[in-house]
Amino acid sequence: MNAVVIDNEFDLAMKKRLNSLETAFVMIDPFGVKDFSMDVIGGILSKPRCEVYVTIMWSRISRFHSTLEFKPYMDDIFGLEWESVNNIASTNGRQKLYQMYKDRLKEAGARYVLNFDLYKDAKIEYSMFFATRNLKGCDKMKQAFWKVSSFGDFSFRGQTAGQPILGGFTPDYEPLRLALQDRFKSDEWIQIGDILDYVKSDETHYHSGQVKKLALRPMEEDGLLEVKPGSRENQRTYPDGCLIRFGDFGQSRLLFER
Repeated sequence: MNAVVIDNEFDLAMKKRLNSLETAFVMIDPFGVKDFSMDVIGGILSKPRCEVYVTIMWSRISRFHSTLEFKPYMDDIFGLEWESVNNIASTNGRQKLYQMYKDRLKEAGARYVLNFDLYKDAKIEYSMFFATRNLKGCDKMKQAFWKVSSFGDFSFRGQTAGQPILGGFTPDYEPLRLALQDRFKSDEWIQIGDILDYVKSDETHYHSGQVKKLALRPMEEDGLLEVKPGSRENQRTYPDGCLIRFGDFGQSRLLFER
């Protein structure tokens, strides 16, 4: 593969190539907040086999978002409603602003949108957004973030209910277990494939490789799920076709063991 250098603004260069774009992973790494319009990103995401990875320079937005120079670019990135967000530089303000961006990416054609933040020590430097139509692509990107979650003074952090779950410290899988209980707790049997698809999606910051060993197995040991008899051959395994029911089965299990 030969690399081609195009000396031009991203928007102008990409507009000329949208018609010929078929399969692509487009990485957009701007300096500041200009020249990566939602119009062009939407053109990329309109292609079923194209994905977009965008870096947002949060440090510049938090400092200069109220200046007249930034306003037209902020309008284009986040939509006209961004000015209604109170105290944008706060954690709550940033989360609201980022939710606007996720919504716009989905309106532009993405089915799944991930957001991870890059911290230096305790300070956020950049935010990364990955937009795709593909469930497998969503899962693979999460695996990549977890693999390089911490290096040097920097760490990636995903947000689940406002809590960081990776980067620079021991990973916490309890939010994943709680999310599975909240989503699937019922009297119904759930296919293992449905559980994996949920975790692969942008509804969690965990990936499918963490489900069986780090979530389902501890939950079964604690009596928080049961597996339908006959849907697996070996204990503490969760093969394709396995049926699972979530609930608090600890007391009934203790009575049975007695």
